Parts: sequence; C-alpha cells; structure tokens
Amino acid sequence: MSMSVSQLNLFDTTVLSGELAALWSLDDDQPIPEVCIPSPHPFRIPQRDFRLNGVRGLAQGGKARAEANLAAIALLGTLEREDRNATEAEQDVLARFTGFGAGELANSLFPPTGREVRKGWESLA
Repeated sequence: MSMSVSQLNLFDTTVLSGELAALWSLDDDQPIPEVCIPSPHPFRIPQRDFRLNGVRGLAQGGKARAEANLAAIALLGTLEREDRNATEAEQDVLARFTGFGAGELANSLFPPTGREVRKGWESLA
C-alpha cells in the first residue's frame, strides 16, 4: 500500500486499528455496514406459583379487609401496566385479596344507587 505525503492511515497506527477498522469503509464502492448493538435483556422477575407459608395474614374487620382488597387491586394494575410478574412480597399482598362478596363489606364500599358510602369509608371509595 503506497501512501502519499498528505495521506494518513488511521487504521494501522491508532485505536481504529483492529476490530474497529471493520466498522468503516473508506472505499467509495463499498457501503458502510450497519452496526447493531444488542440491547441488554431487562431483568425479568421469574414466574412462580404462590405457595402459602404459614398464616395467610388476613386483615381483621371489614374496613381493613376492604383496604387489603384495594391494595391488591392497585398492585395488580401496576403489574399489568409494567408487564411483569409479582415479587414474593407482592404475591403476599395479592394473596390477601378476599373479594367483596354481596354483604356488608360490598355494601359499605359500593352502596346501592342513591345511597352514600358508609360513614368512615369515604377514603376508600
């Protein structure tokens, strides 16, 4: 390879030598190849079946159960939006969901049409 006085070969004597030289083409006849840098795979919480270890730890009283149910529903919304599996701690929160049923718990939080939310439950509605 002959070089004129005004030509500097960067690929033999600089950091651009070696593997990086393959990324560029100084020849007008050859296209510059696209460089694809793979994106790292995001950490994914493994999917695990929930196994109850010990006591379920359900809240005591109607209002506390309603709060636990609403926490589980909110957490489920977060998991769906973030498209991820629940951590073990989050699975514990989800396991405390008991539902609202058709009795006092449901009627306190979801009153029939025309009625107000039960006094003291307004913050949950």
